Amino acid sequence: MKGKKLRVTLSYIALILIALVSVIPFWYVISIALKNPLDAFSTDFKFFFKPTLENFKQIWVHDNFGFYFKNSIIVTAICVLISVPMATFGAYGLIRHDSKFSNRILNSMLGLRMFPAMLLVIPYFMLATTLKLTDTYTVLILIIVASNQPFAIWLMRGFLLGIPRDLDEAARVDGCNLLTTVTKVVLPLCMPGIGTASIFTCLLSYNEYLFALVLSGKRTMTLPVAVGKYAGEELVYWCQNAAAVVSIILPICIVMIFLQKWLEGDHPGFSSFTLKPVMSGDLPYASAYVDTIRGRISSSWSRSENSLDYAIEVPGNTAADLAIPKNKWQKVRITEGNSLLWDGTAADSVEGLKFVSEDDKYVYFRAEAGKYSFRVVPV
Repeated sequence: MKGKKLRVTLSYIALILIALVSVIPFWYVISIALKNPLDAFSTDFKFFFKPTLENFKQIWVHDNFGFYFKNSIIVTAICVLISVPMATFGAYGLIRHDSKFSNRILNSMLGLRMFPAMLLVIPYFMLATTLKLTDTYTVLILIIVASNQPFAIWLMRGFLLGIPRDLDEAARVDGCNLLTTVTKVVLPLCMPGIGTASIFTCLLSYNEYLFALVLSGKRTMTLPVAVGKYAGEELVYWCQNAAAVVSIILPICIVMIFLQKWLEGDHPGFSSFTLKPVMSGDLPYASAYVDTIRGRISSSWSRSENSLDYAIEVPGNTAADLAIPKNKWQKVRITEGNSLLWDGTAADSVEGLKFVSEDDKYVYFRAEAGKYSFRVVPV
């Protein structure tokens, strides 16, 4: 017991030290940005000092830093709005139509991502010059999206692989077309992935330096390029450079805080649940995908020698499409309480439940808000 407490204590100490190593440089930059040049580089270091906003005033008021900030926001926002939907739909199409051709496309994109940006910047510049697109948002956005798209597609692919293909089949049984299946079934379940892809795409677009340096000009210069103006030997430039760095970091920190909730597994706008497989090779599931789910659907299961028992609770103001597994039995009888739901030939009406269809593996129902207990037995 003492050994376990010692390991936990040492782990916390190690984590605190790592956190300090990560935070101290950021704190040092903020302190330089809030000091005048003499105090910032004085040999008599002071932990407590009188802060000044003169450096921020210089870059935002006199140096028109807001213009470069606007350019960065425009480029970043449009890149995210283009890149993330394209990556989501592209990854979905590639993994749902799995073939040698789709695998080659994925591997080719990964190979393109490995190319050093320096090898591509000159051809991009020559192409932009030929098309007279230099110093425009168009060429900057297109090239940043193209360079980040392989990463975004591979990232979304990892999330979409965790969504069972059976959900798509259940949606088609319920009458959904491809677009409805993607928007009502797939997208709600991969919201954490979309949030993650949005964050990384935002970071990569916001911090892009090389392409912005070569392809932008006075009209479209972004923040990373603008910070280079404050490089110089005079100490005043160092303080203004620190203020510019803090000004760049703070907006992205706010965006990260806003998008953090999208990384949670249980998104507040949507919910789904999976009934654990009872026998090896089975994949029982029940998923809510038609209506917007507000709250959490709970489920449990148990089994005896010749029956499977499921208990689910669908929260208020929602509806769920359920696929009840047959567990390798060709014909089953499904009951809810004392009412027969399905035995292959007939079904009784139960308030809140509606039989939809049946196939070789599942029996499909539509469930409104309420608590239900299903028992599945072989016929």
